[in-house]
This record gives sequence, C-alpha cells and structure tokens, in this order.
Amino acid sequence: MGAAACGGDEDEPAPQASDEFCQAAIDLEEAFEEGETLEEQIELQLPIVRRLEEAAPAEIADEAQVFLDAFEAVAADPDNDELRDDPDVQAAVDDVNRYATDACALFERDETDSPL
Repeated sequence: MGAAACGGDEDEPAPQASDEFCQAAIDLEEAFEEGETLEEQIELQLPIVRRLEEAAPAEIADEAQVFLDAFEAVAADPDNDELRDDPDVQAAVDDVNRYATDACALFERDETDSPL
C-alpha cells in the first residue's frame, strides 16, 4: 500500500484531505456506533464508504477502492467470513483509517464495530 498513507515522521506535515473526505470519515466513525446486526451495519455504512472512496485523495485512492470493493463484497455475501479476514483488505482499511485520522484529526476507531 502507499507510503503516504502510513503515518510517517512526526516532523512531516499532516496529509491533506477534502472536506468531503473528512466528513465521510467522521460519518463513518459515527456509524460504527449504530446498527444492531451485521446487515444493519452494512446498510448504514456502505453509502458512507462509497462517499469516502469517491472523495479519497490520490494518495489513498487505491486503498479506498479496495475498502469499498471489500465492503460491497461483504454486503453481497455477509455470511462469508473469508471476505472479512483478507489481510490485504485489512491493510487497505487500516491505511484509509490512518490517513483519515491524520488528515482529518480523527481519533482512532474501535476496530470491532466494522463489518470488515
């Protein structure tokens, strides 16, 4: 995955992201608190992940696409645990989360609340 998405040196300036990307990241953070079932979580989070991917800066666009593709695959087959256990997908999701945390000043989220 792209090096720009990986934290980096503390002396480096924070990555830049659009208001649309940051708002989608914030909305996704908030959506992790909602939905009782996996299906409800997917229904709430999928449109937000689409917005996040559409607004992703070039530095994280590939990882955001992997995130969206995986999320859509889980939405299509929520009982397939292998879709959520792919290390490449997890790395892409982690990179998107790290980038959003740095660029949008978000706190790290609790990984257990996401369908991925």
